[in-house]
Amino acid sequence: TYLDQRSRVGFVSAGDEAMHALELSQALYHSGEHGRAADESARAATLAVSEDSMKSHRAAFAGKAGFYHMVAERYEEALGFYARQLAIKGGAMGDQGLRARLNSGYCQLRLGKREDARKTFEALIESVGSAPRVASVEAPASRTTLQPSRVAVLARGFLAQVVDDSK
Repeated sequence: TYLDQRSRVGFVSAGDEAMHALELSQALYHSGEHGRAADESARAATLAVSEDSMKSHRAAFAGKAGFYHMVAERYEEALGFYARQLAIKGGAMGDQGLRARLNSGYCQLRLGKREDARKTFEALIESVGSAPRVASVEAPASRTTLQPSRVAVLARGFLAQVVDDSK
């Protein structure tokens, strides 16, 4: 592909290379090459950390790396990237913060860390609130828009898999 060929040519800066690696990881993800997508996204996140001009994008790079690792079923690595995202100033805010916390709980569940998953899902549900505000959208909603009410429903569904009702 063009992106594979482009990666063989030098880059002006680590920031440019990071952006390219992130684009390549997205293309690999969409073509079903989840392992390679995870590898490229990890490289992108590492490059973003090494470049001062990428400071405001580091949380997004870590979140994308977390997602691609989760899809590749590399749950431990995904948790590390999500933890990195959530630790960065602004990384826990908005849609991306909700996704990171929801996906962290999912990774914990898949790893058999049931107590950690329970705490993550409960904290997420509490942060969204019992009656989450749903933003009205005049135009058709973007496929990337994440409504807090949907996150709460998903978190409750995963929480139901963790909680032992026999007690």
